[in-house]
Amino acid sequence: MQSDVRQYRVKLAETEEERLGAQRLRYRVFVEEMGASVTPDQRAARREWDAFDPFFDHLILTSEEPVADPLDRVVGVYRLMRRAAARAASGSTARPNTTCR
Repeated sequence: MQSDVRQYRVKLAETEEERLGAQRLRYRVFVEEMGASVTPDQRAARREWDAFDPFFDHLILTSEEPVADPLDRVVGVYRLMRRAAARAASGSTARPNTTCR
């Protein structure tokens, strides 16, 4: 009997590859699907990032199915900012892509 059930894993991104995979998924959603503007470097890399990325923990959902590019293993992402990181970010010169109220 064959099963078509996918295997998923939820975790905080720990490796550079996992963080890049999160940025690749953000590119697909925000740029390819929603038409957001990005820099030429982001377009060439097919990844979306901003100045706040270093301050966030990236909660990712990964698929255990085989993929040609390991960056495509990330199928869900949510950015979390801890209080200490928010304090550090508020003192930085970083500017967000969007306005939050």
